[in-house]
Amino acid sequence: MELIVAVGVVALVLPAIFNIFFVIIRQQIVLTAYQDMKRQGDSIAKNIKYILQNRASQITDATYLLEVCPLITTPTPTYFPRIYIKDRDDNSLSIYQDSLNSDKIASLAALPNKKYFLNTTSVQISQTSPLAFSCYRVNDFTPASVSVRYTVGKSALFKNVSLPYSFSVRLRNY
Repeated sequence: MELIVAVGVVALVLPAIFNIFFVIIRQQIVLTAYQDMKRQGDSIAKNIKYILQNRASQITDATYLLEVCPLITTPTPTYFPRIYIKDRDDNSLSIYQDSLNSDKIASLAALPNKKYFLNTTSVQISQTSPLAFSCYRVNDFTPASVSVRYTVGKSALFKNVSLPYSFSVRLRNY
């Protein structure tokens, strides 16, 4: 009789222990995905901030001739999928979400036509909230400020996780 009771107790307790074990493992996988996304998202933000703060002297149109950052007129900025930059050495470059690898953010130097990716393939840029830029000026004598937003995402064991990013960078006067 004692053996039957012991087997019954083990039969009830064992599934609960396995369930707890698998829940902990699943949460650890999702946590690891968030850590990877955070690392990649921070790296993308750092690279974009570096390009804008240390290289950019003005934000231009697609021809790299006209400056496009308007004075603040509306509280809601208009976001664009690509930004064109003229650096202090008069070189041209742009930052955009690559059309061939839509999950990657690229930086393209216009003259040598070299493309540099700012993230790896393990973390994707969301298609529902893609990379977007906006720029504005407070007055004619201050450098432009650029607002950037994007969402990074990753699939983690039957669950898609995402992390939104949004920041502003003020260009330096040169």
